[in-house]
Order: sequence, then structure tokens, then C-alpha cells
Amino acid sequence: MMFWLMAALITAAVCLVVVAPFKRSPRLSTGLLVVIPVAAMGLYLSLGNPDLPDQPLASRDQSALQQHNQALAAADMLARELAEDPQNLEGWALLGQTWSLLGRHGDAAQAFGRAAAIAPERPALVIAQVEAMIAVEEGLVTVEASRIIDQLNRDHPDLPGSQFYRGLQLWQAGDMPA
Repeated sequence: MMFWLMAALITAAVCLVVVAPFKRSPRLSTGLLVVIPVAAMGLYLSLGNPDLPDQPLASRDQSALQQHNQALAAADMLARELAEDPQNLEGWALLGQTWSLLGRHGDAAQAFGRAAAIAPERPALVIAQVEAMIAVEEGLVTVEASRIIDQLNRDHPDLPGSQFYRGLQLWQAGDMPA
């Protein structure tokens, strides 16, 4: 019933828009007011089917969900392997990237933090950790992220990522001149 009511309202609106320019010609406007709804109804009855049920969710394409679940399983397996080999730098970096792609930014920040602790000479890992920490807070620089950004700026003042996050930190603190 609701479908037919909405269809009638939409048809009436279309009729008014189409007929408005022809209001000086009563025969033409009356004819259009009759022909448009009848044509719309005929077209719908020949092409449409309001009684057709929705496609059940279970039969819809589930490939994206399957890929997401496979990636989660792979990340969980990697995390278990890293528990046995905690000095695996590339493993922690890969786990951080995987968690970031899956939207688990808190886990990604921890993984990148572990990788950065193993290889402090690689500031890209610290920047990735800061990015994940900020993503957890939906764009806000926390006190902990500020501490890491400050250290990153002391150690690598010319690094573009370091400068960017320092600027974000200062902007959020209201220090526009800096």
C-alpha cells in the first residue's frame, strides 16, 4: 500500500512539473494529466513487479566478507607466530599494516610500537604508530601520541612525517602561529 501511495505522489509531482508550462492550453494540459499517469502505470505493470521479494542476504555476494575474514585469520595467525618470535621486525611491521587495513588501529599501534622498539633507527615505523594512535582517537592527538611526536621531532626534525604530525599536534593545541 505504501508503495502505491508513494508512486501516486511522485506521479502527481511529475505531472505538475510537466503540465505547468501548458496551463494556457487546457486540452493539452488535461490530456497530459491523464496520459502521464496511465503511461506510468502501464509501463510499471509491464516491466515492474511489486510482489517480487527481496534477494535474501544469505544468497548475496559474500566475497568481500570472506576476504575480510581470511585477512583477520591470517593476522591472528601472524600475531600467534610473533608471540613465539618477538624480535621479528618485518613480522611486526606487516602485522601493523594488516591491522591498519582491517581498521583495528589500536592493535596496529601496538604492532608498530613493537617494530619501532626493535628498530629505533627506522622512523617510518614510529610515524606509522602515531598514525594508528591518531586513527584510534578519530583524528585527535592524545597525550601519549604527543609524547611520541615530540621525541620523533627531537630525533628526526627534518622528516616530513614528523613535521606534519607536529603541525597537527600544535594546530589541535590551538598554537596556530607555531
